[in-house]
Amino acid sequence: MSDPLQSSVGENEWLLFTRPSLVVTPPVSWTAAENIGELKSTTTFNDEVPPLPSGLLFVSHDGSRTGAPIALLRFLRWATSQPGAARPEIVLVNDGPLRAEFAEVGRVTTLWSEDSGPFSRRLRRVLRRTNLAAHGDRLRLTRQLGNMARFRLAYFNSVASAPLLRYLSLPRQLPLIAHIHEMSYALSHDVDPVDRDLLLARADHFFTAGEASRNGLIQDYGINPTNVEAIGGFLPIAELVAHQPVLGRSQLLEQLSLPSNALLVGACATRNWRKGTDLFIQMAAHTRRTAPDRPIYFVWVGGDAGRVYQDQLDFDVRHSGLTDRIRFVDTVASAIDYLQAFDIFCLPSREDPFPLVCLEAAAFGKAIVCFDVGGMSTFVGDECGIVVEAEDIAAMSGAVLSLLDQPERAASLGRAGCSKVQRDHDIAVIGPSLLAGIHHQIAQSTRISSAGSYAP
Repeated sequence: MSDPLQSSVGENEWLLFTRPSLVVTPPVSWTAAENIGELKSTTTFNDEVPPLPSGLLFVSHDGSRTGAPIALLRFLRWATSQPGAARPEIVLVNDGPLRAEFAEVGRVTTLWSEDSGPFSRRLRRVLRRTNLAAHGDRLRLTRQLGNMARFRLAYFNSVASAPLLRYLSLPRQLPLIAHIHEMSYALSHDVDPVDRDLLLARADHFFTAGEASRNGLIQDYGINPTNVEAIGGFLPIAELVAHQPVLGRSQLLEQLSLPSNALLVGACATRNWRKGTDLFIQMAAHTRRTAPDRPIYFVWVGGDAGRVYQDQLDFDVRHSGLTDRIRFVDTVASAIDYLQAFDIFCLPSREDPFPLVCLEAAAFGKAIVCFDVGGMSTFVGDECGIVVEAEDIAAMSGAVLSLLDQPERAASLGRAGCSKVQRDHDIAVIGPSLLAGIHHQIAQSTRISSAGSYAP
């Protein structure tokens, strides 16, 4: 299958940005040592990777510790660490705990800051709906960013960043890349359809978090297939290697008030309907009924459920008799200590394009159990865990018990996942493709602009 970008450019120009010349031997090499998932690394950079050019504007919907902002931050850390890389301009539509880390790789502007008190934030959310407030936000953002003509490309990270288009006066000739991390439900419910359609119409090129997201854009929104490129998830293996555990398994068990012989089935995500937190509880209840005497415990890392949904989850936990068997841990700065402690990683999402946390679990040698939805089912396949039919609670429970009963098989699947992440999902492997796409869109825009195709 030909590269979708190649069909839209001439042969000579394509040679400047062709991906095969940029996909190099990963500069990070690591292996699973005696403890499955123990990573070892040495880091070098390849001179063939083009540096991050100047004049780039990156937009994130917020600075939260969630998938899309973390992916953008990791890419920018990798890209700006290379020789000759320029520091980009970064806009966060909403504030978040990653703002300081974004500021380490570029100049950050926040449209709606969390520095003010809760009353001011609520008032701002109300005023955003008025033309007066929108006009004020637009003026403030324009003043902070300066002349928009100085930018060579805008990169909108996730469809949730689309509202910023209403506040930016982007020149028509400015190329725009939209990196879509969502699938059909999120595209329909998690963003204003007007903002979504504006971004989809304005974008010149799309990166997506895997084939599932790519297919959704093409089939549901009529996006030209040649303009949509599935990238998949990526990890900074070097950063994972450098991570120093804060809590060992025994310390973590003590903190969670769990016995030393506990078998841990873990999940990690924001608690909401799409991520399937309620399905995780149902799976835990089914497992408890099937194996009541086994010391199996269930841990969900990640918060922000909202009061009503959390009340519903707590209700289900109590009425399922799981109060002593399940733990909810709020959002933490790093979930790696938990991932390393889990015996099995479970992904109960109803919809999820390519969750990074699954790649992280695989990197630490954890077998994965997931539903047959999104990109992770393709990653897991038969070699890195067990895939079951969507929302089949009994099957997911059975898969978990099967792996707990066969630790050697779980370890083998974990090693396979570890190797697969190294081979296919290191930022050193995928980053060059993102950079090539950025350079290509700038070159494409420059050529078209020189030909006079854009109206002034």
